[in-house]
Amino acid sequence: MLIRSNLESEGLWVEQNPPRAGQPTQEDLEEELRHLRQKTVVLEEALSEVKEQEE
Repeated sequence: MLIRSNLESEGLWVEQNPPRAGQPTQEDLEEELRHLRQKTVVLEEALSEVKEQEE
């Protein structure tokens, strides 16, 4: 513990916290957001077509 504290104070130890099991990473969230945006575009186009057919 003392060695680690010393290395941290010198900037030689960087704690890398990997994501915990079951928690999405930022990359996972960004990819999911891209997929949702793509689905939104498709749904908006379909809705637009339905509205045109109703008129």
